[in-house]
Amino acid sequence: MKRKEDQQQNERKVLQAQAQYALDTSMLMDDSVGKLKEQRWRYVINGLIFSVAVLLIFFCIKKWLFSNFSVEGSSMEGTYHDGDVVWVNKVKGPTYGDVVVIDMNKKDESGKEVYYIKRVIALGGDLLWIEREEGEKTFYICRQKAGSEDEERLTEECYDGVVIEKIDDDHLYSILLHAIGKDSAYLVPDNTAFCLGDNRNNSTDSRNLGSFEEKDIEGVVVGEGMTVVWIVAAVAAAAFVIIVIYMIFTSVKERQKLDADEETASDGQSVREQSDEQIGTDNIIIEGERPDGGKDDENQSDSVEQTDKPESTVFLKEDQADNER
Repeated sequence: MKRKEDQQQNERKVLQAQAQYALDTSMLMDDSVGKLKEQRWRYVINGLIFSVAVLLIFFCIKKWLFSNFSVEGSSMEGTYHDGDVVWVNKVKGPTYGDVVVIDMNKKDESGKEVYYIKRVIALGGDLLWIEREEGEKTFYICRQKAGSEDEERLTEECYDGVVIEKIDDDHLYSILLHAIGKDSAYLVPDNTAFCLGDNRNNSTDSRNLGSFEEKDIEGVVVGEGMTVVWIVAAVAAAAFVIIVIYMIFTSVKERQKLDADEETASDGQSVREQSDEQIGTDNIIIEGERPDGGKDDENQSDSVEQTDKPESTVFLKEDQADNER
């Protein structure tokens, strides 16, 4: 009898433990769902932050480090042609022979900012003049750099394998027209750059506009073409694809985990319902009621013991009566 009570108590403890596990699993599933939603929002927010960061970085690079320009016109033909895309380093300072982009501080008829692309021939403090060979109709440039006694005669200008044509007498314009010979040399103002187009006979430049302020020089040309654009675009696209794949992979893993939690919670719910039903049945048994309408084993045993003794006594009395007879 004692053993049966202990067995029933153990069964109830097991069922209660199963029910508690099912409840905990259900709560864990709810928590997992909340975390999954929170994680998805976090992915969205991180994606937005990443996109904004990329745009800010690109803007900062374009604003203060590098920028691209499209060449318009023929003033640099031989080196650059109409429609070419050039990349400018805004940090590098100009020096002799560099091709630079100059901000003209004005707009064209369509409202676009006007930029010139020219080559640096002289810097502030330099002396410039022109000479020509006897019998020739074209002029070449001569210069004496600031602080130097050496005179340079650029009779054969060549940059990156491109030979620059000499200036004919119809394209000296106002400045060089009055700088024939060293005695009439033009002194380049400080903090300016004297720049010419490589197409010397078809270019508007320092010959008629004067030297350009260094502060108006947007930067030095360091590259050409769309290669850099495609490289940057490829890197950005690769980074975007990697992020998307990572987000998809993580979402799938979380979905699988959530499905497993849902299945566990469903099984736990069934166990809890069965345990609740069984616990209710056990409570009825403890109170002495059985499903078949009878009494429990303990009361039945006591009743048998109580009835056995009277029957034994009766038999003894009958035996005694037989003996007396």
